[in-house]
Amino acid sequence: MNYRYVLCAAVVASTAAISNADVAGLIQTNSYYKSDGNTASDLSSAAYAVVDLFLDFSKQGTDGYPVEDAFLLNMYGVNVTARGFTEFHQSDFTPDGSWIPSLSLPLDSPQTNIDSFVTIGTPDPAGSPNVTSLDPNFNSGANADIFGSNIGWYAPPTGEQGGVNDSLQVWIGRFTVTGEEARQGANFTLTGTAGYYYGPGTGPFSTDTGGTFSFIPAPGLLAAFGLGGLLSPRSRRR
Repeated sequence: MNYRYVLCAAVVASTAAISNADVAGLIQTNSYYKSDGNTASDLSSAAYAVVDLFLDFSKQGTDGYPVEDAFLLNMYGVNVTARGFTEFHQSDFTPDGSWIPSLSLPLDSPQTNIDSFVTIGTPDPAGSPNVTSLDPNFNSGANADIFGSNIGWYAPPTGEQGGVNDSLQVWIGRFTVTGEEARQGANFTLTGTAGYYYGPGTGPFSTDTGGTFSFIPAPGLLAAFGLGGLLSPRSRRR
């Protein structure tokens, strides 16, 4: 089961210093899977809970270029803080997990559904190599390196990766915890700066963005799917 919603400044996400930016903020989607990583689930019985983060370029016209041409170059100065868990779940080619997306299994693999990695957009066409690389501050990209100081990741400005999708969004990462951690209220804060342009001869531009992201959907969605009891004081751990 997949939930998608915009995190607004009044709730849990904010975008700072965007007076001259087309970036509206960050959008998250929530997905839940059984232990095989392939079978969709709801939160109450999920083995894994997944948050995908997207940079939203729908604040049209403030940079003076068509937002359809927006192209994410890098995320930098990123800091991540976890609450209710100690590490993100990873399931890739490496023994201990890596944040480098090229070490993930193909996107259509069940294990990739429950992997954690960073990315600059989605490779196009599907199946193309993900060329996202890590800044030196990200060290080797081992599991715990996501909690380093002022980390970053980037991709070369090619037509195959980094452009906005049909919803004017660019995928920046997948973050996974266990279902039990999610049910106990696990969440994380991510803040940083996005660098982008609109093609050769434009920019580059930058804007600060960030938010706090829960593995439990927004309360209205929980009620709609009959999951409101998961937010009771007895079942949450902070």
